[in-house]
Amino acid sequence: MTQGSGEDLSATPSEEPTLEEVLRKVANALVRPGKGILLSDESPATMKKRFADIGYYNNEESRRLYRQMIFTTDDLGESISGAVLHQETLHQRSDKGHLLTTQMKYHHLVPGVSVDIGVAPLFGSEGELTSLGLDDLTARCKEYKADGCHFSKARCVFQINPNTPSYSAIMANARVLGRFAFLCQKSGLVPIVQAEIFPVGYHGLDRMQKVTETVLSAVFKCLSDYQVFLEGCLIAVNMVTSGNSSTWKCSPQDVAMATVTTLNRTVPPAVAGVLLLSGCLSEVEATANLNAISQFIGKKPWPITFIFGKALHGSSLSAWKGNPENVKIAQDILLEKAKDNSQAALGRCGYYDTRCSFLSPPPGVALGAGILFGLITMLVQYVGLFMTGFHTGLFLGVISLAVAEHFYWQPSAVWMTVGVLLGGGLLFAILNLCWQKGLTVIGTSVYGGAIMAGALDYFVEKFLMVMWVWDRVALHKSSPPCWFSWLILSVWPFMILVGLITQWAITGRGIYHQECEYLFLSVSLAACECLIGVGVGIKGVPSKKSRNMNIQRVRTREQRAELRQKKYRYLYQVRTAHGDVISQLVNALVVLSPTAEDGEIEVRISSYVQALQRKVCGPGETNTLQSDSTHLTILPADQTQLAALTESEDDSREISGDIIQLDRRHDSSRDSVNFNLGRASYR
Repeated sequence: MTQGSGEDLSATPSEEPTLEEVLRKVANALVRPGKGILLSDESPATMKKRFADIGYYNNEESRRLYRQMIFTTDDLGESISGAVLHQETLHQRSDKGHLLTTQMKYHHLVPGVSVDIGVAPLFGSEGELTSLGLDDLTARCKEYKADGCHFSKARCVFQINPNTPSYSAIMANARVLGRFAFLCQKSGLVPIVQAEIFPVGYHGLDRMQKVTETVLSAVFKCLSDYQVFLEGCLIAVNMVTSGNSSTWKCSPQDVAMATVTTLNRTVPPAVAGVLLLSGCLSEVEATANLNAISQFIGKKPWPITFIFGKALHGSSLSAWKGNPENVKIAQDILLEKAKDNSQAALGRCGYYDTRCSFLSPPPGVALGAGILFGLITMLVQYVGLFMTGFHTGLFLGVISLAVAEHFYWQPSAVWMTVGVLLGGGLLFAILNLCWQKGLTVIGTSVYGGAIMAGALDYFVEKFLMVMWVWDRVALHKSSPPCWFSWLILSVWPFMILVGLITQWAITGRGIYHQECEYLFLSVSLAACECLIGVGVGIKGVPSKKSRNMNIQRVRTREQRAELRQKKYRYLYQVRTAHGDVISQLVNALVVLSPTAEDGEIEVRISSYVQALQRKVCGPGETNTLQSDSTHLTILPADQTQLAALTESEDDSREISGDIIQLDRRHDSSRDSVNFNLGRASYR
């Protein structure tokens, strides 16, 4: 050691790390907390299908542009640790002349490569497959290492049928994966062993869990036989879910419990990490299941993260569409999906928080709630009208938000869109209660047009326009639709116009809500019978003839009730009016002098009655007076009209009339006058 130099010349140079240490270091870097792996190893045949969905041609240049869009995304390395590439991507360059692998390192992404070169039928099996690529794997791995790759991926797939996967297929593919892992580690590449069971079929969760446990047990047995270094190895496995055609859809909590249980039973704790595949799941389902698995409270001795392909960059591909102007939009979508899955890997993704369980509620609860609210809406008239108006307001609010963007106005916060939707819904709900027929016609036309446009969009573009409209509401970034998508969306206003014309001109003429309560109840009960299969007393929907008969019965009952009211009102008026005449006559007689002559009394009575008639009505009219002098009832002069008012099918009573008998008795002093009033007799 030289004095004053500060250097230890006797110190030996640091030893180079061993192969196991390098493998362990790379494996641990790939499964760092909150980071996952991006699958971008699609073969040219697979990319042809993906590009066909967006109407883009497939060649090497188009695939280069697509992968350049992915690996030049800024800040992608904050959520993604590495990416698995196809062999052709290793030699592709960006527009600036840099290798894409160099561009990945600039964004802190570890390059990897897929080493299997396809599949072949397994002889003697029922359509089962095995992977190819073992023959020259050692030489290719050295080339991949020289091209800058640090890990590799080998894949074997299994399908669940009544007789598959067979034992021979499981063992054959397990040996292939063991051999792949051994040769990759020998060449300095961290192997990702992908044993994937496709969730295609009618099988349930238990069947999927049993098959996954059997396959993983065989795989790790072969890894042990080939002396694979587990601390420098990663396992990629499917999430344990039911089949995509199964009638029972598992909740994220069910998937989490089954997946973690399967891993604990089969994966040794020495494995560097577990990577979860999305399989055939959608982006939302894959992220929700990943979040539930991360939140699951249980034994998890290895890091668990994601290795997603289409579930991660499928939306960005749809937004890109091969248009250079859409590159920034597609990159923003990719970055947003990567951040969501990064948070889900930590169990912190609030949007996909499975504790709320809004993505897949229990089927029994959903079915019961649907039937309950459906019955309430159909059987209670004003609830149905309110909900019809509310839905109309929601749809019109969505239209206004989608159109407002083209006038350079867009809500700055989600609460503004929620306010527009709720405000429009409540406004039209209240208006629909006031103007029932008109707004019901408008609402059903809007509703029907939306259903037809959505169905057409599903069969043609897989809900592309529906998702675009939803992005306008949720303030998500997305690429503008093409002219064909606008053509599909134009079906909505066209069907609204057709519905309005049809209902106003044909089906809605002469029918009013106030007159159809009985008909409304009949149709509602018939619809309930068709939905829940329980007879409620009305078989089928009434025909046009029966509807007319029902309306006629309602009108006939109303007319009968009105005639009865007129009859009773007339009888009361007759009785009270004659009583008033007699009382007034008595008052007139009382004021007469006791010395008045008989002729004078008769003259005064006659004059008083004539004066009352002239005061109340004109000449030629027959009338009676009520006790309240401000009311006058004019009786028809024709007796047939009077009989029509007083007769009905239920009551054949007739008015015999009021008989007024006036007996005047004079005694010698003529100081008393007696009047006898005979009541009207009815039969």
